[in-house]
Amino acid sequence: MAEKDVRLRPGESVTVDMPMETSAQFVAVAAMFIDPDLTQNSWRLVLTRDELDPARPRIIEASQNQLTLHPFKEK
Repeated sequence: MAEKDVRLRPGESVTVDMPMETSAQFVAVAAMFIDPDLTQNSWRLVLTRDELDPARPRIIEASQNQLTLHPFKEK
């Protein structure tokens, strides 16, 4: 299992590019918000391997104490 710790402050953006292990089936993203929504669990995302494409980056927005996965941009 691979792990990457990234710190993101308000107004910042970050790009994370790391290879997936061949046996990996999921990628999890968790945010340590000051006031997370524990009923909606919007502080975390889990993506399946099929939802990822090395040639097309995924955009995850951290805003208003929640993570939002944006759809792929049109080619």
